[in-house]
Amino acid sequence: MKKLKILFISHNIAFTGSFFRGYHWGKELVKMGHDVTLLATSRKNRFKFLKYYRKGVQIIESPDLFWGRLRSGWDPWGLIQRAKFLSNKKYDIIHCIDSRPNTIIPGLYLRRKIKSMLILDWLDWWGRGGISEHRGISFLEKPFAPIETFFEERFRKYADGNITITNSLRKRALSLGVNPETIILIPFGADVDSIKPMDKEKSRHQYGFNKNDKILGVLGTLLECDSDLLFKSLELLMDKMKYLKLIAIGNSYFKIPDRMLNQGNVIQQKNLPFNTMIEYLSLCDYLLLPLKNNIANRGRWPSKMNDYLSAGRPIISTRVGDIDMLFKLNNIGHQSADTPKDFSNAILKAFNNNQNKIQGQNARKLAVNELSWSVLSNKLVDYYYRNIKKANTQN
Repeated sequence: MKKLKILFISHNIAFTGSFFRGYHWGKELVKMGHDVTLLATSRKNRFKFLKYYRKGVQIIESPDLFWGRLRSGWDPWGLIQRAKFLSNKKYDIIHCIDSRPNTIIPGLYLRRKIKSMLILDWLDWWGRGGISEHRGISFLEKPFAPIETFFEERFRKYADGNITITNSLRKRALSLGVNPETIILIPFGADVDSIKPMDKEKSRHQYGFNKNDKILGVLGTLLECDSDLLFKSLELLMDKMKYLKLIAIGNSYFKIPDRMLNQGNVIQQKNLPFNTMIEYLSLCDYLLLPLKNNIANRGRWPSKMNDYLSAGRPIISTRVGDIDMLFKLNNIGHQSADTPKDFSNAILKAFNNNQNKIQGQNARKLAVNELSWSVLSNKLVDYYYRNIKKANTQN
């Protein structure tokens, strides 16, 4: 097969958010012999581009004049700088990770200029009842809501290929007139090389927990509606389960009730080094996915799910979207409806069932055999070649 020159374009700051989709894919594609460049937003630079290599992937950080959450694909000046920077470059594949202005406009420009293949990747349901309505949005971001929806929907049917992360987004793409033959569903990948199972008792001893503690963990942040579900569920359990603790692992941006923090029911562990984060995942009996069954959660694939699976820990989740089928087919944990009563009952059931070990093993197998970046990258490359072959046949 022909060696491909591939450009991933991300609106996120380098090494945050959806940047990792392009980065992990890029590492695997480089191993296959392809040439990969990943364009992302600089965390600080306002006027200069920065180039460097990581794991064989050329990473280019582009400047941006905005700040905070707005430093995520909206800056017109940054868009112009990206287009100018790419104007003399040539690629076989232009792969836009989501469709914000600073990804899709340079992508469309390059596609027209150098006649390359344009692939649009859809990772989240933002507009029309999606994530933008379920998180705290600053007054500076509110004017962008209709613009977000426009860019999220407008260009899908003009791409040569469309990748959706869930079936909900696939159905939405079809409703926008996207040709079903151009769509493939590829979920977020599992980093099974960096995140591996560790000894639970050893990790507990290292961080001062004992074997009688009943420890739940939740990684990263949650939407407000999801954190509300989590803490209402814990309220129902506090008098029923002795030694119950929840560890909020990593940088969470949800409000934890003061009473739970003061009584030690909830422990925050922020700004953890990567290896320490994995140790905290490993010392938990169960890891939690408290997701309300709404459009925002049906439309996304929570990346923390893949970290849980990679760590080989069993999971307690609500029944939402595509991850529902993973539980039905693989015995990786317990599920419930998205109410505090049902979720708390699922936690009680989990601790009474004594399937922790086998469910954790099943979780790791699922991560390695079906969701690892190497497996998904093979699927992606096959998709690239099918699109190239189809374009050559039509020409």
